[in-house]
Amino acid sequence: LAQLTRTPRSATVAYMASEDKKKRGGDSEPRTKISTRRPFLYLFSVIILVIIVVTFIGAPLITQTAGTSRRLVFGSYRGEEIVYSPGNYFARQYQQIAARVRDQGQDSDLQTQLRQIWRQAFNQTLFHTAVMQKAEQSDLVVSESRVDREIAQHPQFQENGNFSAEAYRQTSSQERFSLRTYLREQAIQQRYIADKLQAMKTSPAEIEFVQGMGSPERRFRYVAFDYTDYPREEVLSFARQNRELFRRVDLSVITITGEEAEAERIREQIANRESTFEEMARAHSADQFGDTGGDMGRRYFYELEPDVEDTEQLEQVFELEQGALSPVIDARNGWVIYRVDQPTQPIDLDNADAVADVRSYLSTFERGRIEDYMADQAAAFREAATDSSFADAAADQELSVNQTGYFPINYGNLPIFGRVNSQDSDVLSRAAFRESFFVTAFGLDAEEVSDPVTLRNALVVLQLNDEREASEDSIAFLDTYYPFLVQQYQSEELQRTLLDPQYYEDNFARAFARIVRGSS
Repeated sequence: LAQLTRTPRSATVAYMASEDKKKRGGDSEPRTKISTRRPFLYLFSVIILVIIVVTFIGAPLITQTAGTSRRLVFGSYRGEEIVYSPGNYFARQYQQIAARVRDQGQDSDLQTQLRQIWRQAFNQTLFHTAVMQKAEQSDLVVSESRVDREIAQHPQFQENGNFSAEAYRQTSSQERFSLRTYLREQAIQQRYIADKLQAMKTSPAEIEFVQGMGSPERRFRYVAFDYTDYPREEVLSFARQNRELFRRVDLSVITITGEEAEAERIREQIANRESTFEEMARAHSADQFGDTGGDMGRRYFYELEPDVEDTEQLEQVFELEQGALSPVIDARNGWVIYRVDQPTQPIDLDNADAVADVRSYLSTFERGRIEDYMADQAAAFREAATDSSFADAAADQELSVNQTGYFPINYGNLPIFGRVNSQDSDVLSRAAFRESFFVTAFGLDAEEVSDPVTLRNALVVLQLNDEREASEDSIAFLDTYYPFLVQQYQSEELQRTLLDPQYYEDNFARAFARIVRGSS
């Protein structure tokens, strides 16, 4: 390689000139003129060629002809610019990714495809820059013989599976230097990552401990008390006892964040018909309803109550007739003036939507009432199931008995073990993230019925149905899979550590916009 490097550049230039001459058929042969008899066909061919160039060969060629610089700055990492320039790491990543996309024949639109290629190349270059800075701080280097081997194995210089000295000689010295730099940096990055991950290898004792976590596996019957099953009769009972909360009125509003005197002046202008409510709302209101002339639609009393300082003033609003203006009311975000567009109506409990609104109110503001009710139901079921049988108690109370699959104590539903799940219901979807669930479930004896276990939006009562040891295959599988999984997590953690947002500046959108403008 050292001797090849000293090959005179003139020989390479002469060889390339000779090859070019052969391709053109010699100097004496006239060049073929472009036919203009089919201009539309020719134009279409040119358009397709431009698309291919932009998408797969590189937009920087287009941006250069458009008069913009070939040096594109996409961001920086700890003060070092992330630059696209011909032959550098960024450019080679772009070319490799574009080639893969071309070979895969993806169907996404060209603009989206092009953006994805550039984005991926930038992300990889950003990570590469972070690694190179760390490697430099650690004085990490690779030998020149290692780089020589990489050169010798590079596809660009392969012919029939062997290194081609002629192909190497035909490459310009600038390209050889650029490629050598790229391969050296690649080797340093691989070494740095390997060293990092090598230092965090899993020991046989750790693997054995993890394998022990996979047994025993248990399967359970369970009955769920979902909060969404809170009875309609209970919802109606609450609504009847709290009718004042569910009065509704159609309102328009103006919100003033300045002085009270300003709000009084605006109200007076509306009352004296000097201006309409809608005009003043559009001109002065500081809330989201200003653009629509203040129209805030129908509102329940409980929706407006948190916004005002004095509930008595809100009571006065709900007593106003259609078209009447409220006084200026002291609100939490300023001063408000209401206009009644439709007078107050009591809640209609025969209306399904109104009942749904009450249920929503309970779920948001009176959740404890629902939880207490369901806890009482679950406790009653548990007592009945203990006295008789799980199935009989469920049948008597018209409850569905569900069954889980087999799973061990798999907190967090790690992919190396059986997951907490049930094909019958999604109630257990968050159970694996509650320690109390595993404490209760794996503390049961055979056929024992558990106390109610509180999950996110439900309670469950469990009965141990079966227990078994994990299969030998699943345990043996962890010998290889667990170290792989640990390495994957550690690799992701390494990336998160290096690519902390405080370390880098991302100007991708701005740089990509230059590419698009240059190619349009």
